[in-house]
Amino acid sequence: GIVVGLSLINLFSTRWGAGVQSAATVAKVSFLAGLIVLPFLLRRIDPANLQPLLSWNDAHPSMLTFWKAIGIAMVAVLWPYDGWINLGPVAEDIREPQRNVPLGLGIGLGIVILVYLGANVSYHLTLTMSHLSASSTVAADVFQVLFGPLGAQIAALGVMCSTFGATNSNMITGPRIYLAVARDGLVPRWLHRIHPVFLTPANAIVAQAVWTVFLIVLFAVWKPSEPQPTPPAANKGETTAAASSDANEQTAMPKEVARTAKSSVPEPHSVQMKRAFDNLTDSVICAGLLFYGLTVSAVYVLRRTRPHAERTYKTWGYPLTPALLLVAYAGAFVSLLIQQPQQTLSVLMLIASGVVYYFAASRWQRPGAVKID
Repeated sequence: GIVVGLSLINLFSTRWGAGVQSAATVAKVSFLAGLIVLPFLLRRIDPANLQPLLSWNDAHPSMLTFWKAIGIAMVAVLWPYDGWINLGPVAEDIREPQRNVPLGLGIGLGIVILVYLGANVSYHLTLTMSHLSASSTVAADVFQVLFGPLGAQIAALGVMCSTFGATNSNMITGPRIYLAVARDGLVPRWLHRIHPVFLTPANAIVAQAVWTVFLIVLFAVWKPSEPQPTPPAANKGETTAAASSDANEQTAMPKEVARTAKSSVPEPHSVQMKRAFDNLTDSVICAGLLFYGLTVSAVYVLRRTRPHAERTYKTWGYPLTPALLLVAYAGAFVSLLIQQPQQTLSVLMLIASGVVYYFAASRWQRPGAVKID
């Protein structure tokens, strides 16, 4: 319902969509500010909650187990940062993009990092490590400690606003990708048409809404079988935070420490839906790691094939910084492949089908065929 409703809003008016985004951002930032500051103001923090971090008495895990746990945890951490890509599709609508796109990315990611770390500090000082490792609703638990049952309801409202804003931001930026692909003649031309009255990419918005609903239904009914993690279990996202900025409107929902073991007892519907959400976001990250890696690799290719081309966007620290990013992406992808092989391979098959389509469409493409009607 949210996907359809937001799609209609953005179809009828880009200004309406922007207004919804502004309202959701204000609500989200207010919620996150309260999450970070209130535990300190109300004196509900306890440094003793950090004791497991300050005194490590347990047996040290093997290096393989340690790095596997780090990789799995980082996959979950990538989700709250993933919204940085949403600035790219709207770059052509930004004034002085060569200046403002890097500036927006820097400021946006800086805000996300500060909010993410601030929320995690609040989590760890308010709740015990055992509580954090067993909970899948950490933000709600913090507010419940602060305000009782009412706090849990406040947290639920904050998470809803965060999810609402994140969904709307993708409804704004996603159709611009459809437009760009249609402009290159790789998908049907009708996806590039602008509505004559609303002046919005109506066809692209409808196409994205249909695809989104299809994926939601698919992951709601699909239950991939994955191997259970071995102790010590890695916290897949014991403490994730939702963050908002002009450059980053992706959200993060608290995620389970480990996948629940199979049981003959049926899971509650809420648990099943959360598992479906986790599987969907993991698939998004899996595909994103591949495409981000290819994008970063293109920096090296273009430097070699177009050495005299104008470098509108500078790559600081080249060639070291892109290489470090590629290593990080590769490590996260391998961790995801080990932890969830069936789901990861399914994503790879979907991407492979897109590669086949791309080469086929490239042969059929007519130069200059796609223009705005």
